[in-house]
Amino acid sequence: IHLKERIEKPYRQNQPLRLHNTSVKLDEKGNTLILSKEFADYINKVKNITFDSGFKKGSNMIDLTGQSPGLLYLIGATSIGTAWNIGGYPGSLYVAKAKFRKVSCEDISTSWVLYEINGSRNVSTELIQSLGFHFPTDYKLVGSWKFSLGTSENRIQELYKPIKIESMIKSCKLFRK
Repeated sequence: IHLKERIEKPYRQNQPLRLHNTSVKLDEKGNTLILSKEFADYINKVKNITFDSGFKKGSNMIDLTGQSPGLLYLIGATSIGTAWNIGGYPGSLYVAKAKFRKVSCEDISTSWVLYEINGSRNVSTELIQSLGFHFPTDYKLVGSWKFSLGTSENRIQELYKPIKIESMIKSCKLFRK
């Protein structure tokens, strides 16, 4: 009964799993994911914006959405610091700051940033500032999209590309001293 309920009303999905009928290509090997048309369109839009902006698979990315961790893996990004930055809970910013203190300044400085405006679970941009960077002035906004599937919230997600990498590395190292 529980399995049937989860298949008919999957968490954060917009329809029963049995109605999913749109394939999303995951990699060059031909692996695919079957999703609702709306989720597939969302993922394809994100992929198009990301790769049109010069993102290369394997590049570093910091997810500040707090609730879209799978998106990084679908575009082939390397999530640094942790597999998923959980936000929206008491102390979540402090946990993220502690994890990023262990990441090299070079890795952080080359990381793209996925941000969600007014997201209920987002990680504050204070995380980026605690690393010695100025957000968003050290980055270039390369695209945004609306995400509202499987939730009552209308969320806007934005993708930022680092543009001042050399000065960011110096700032990060100075900040850590």
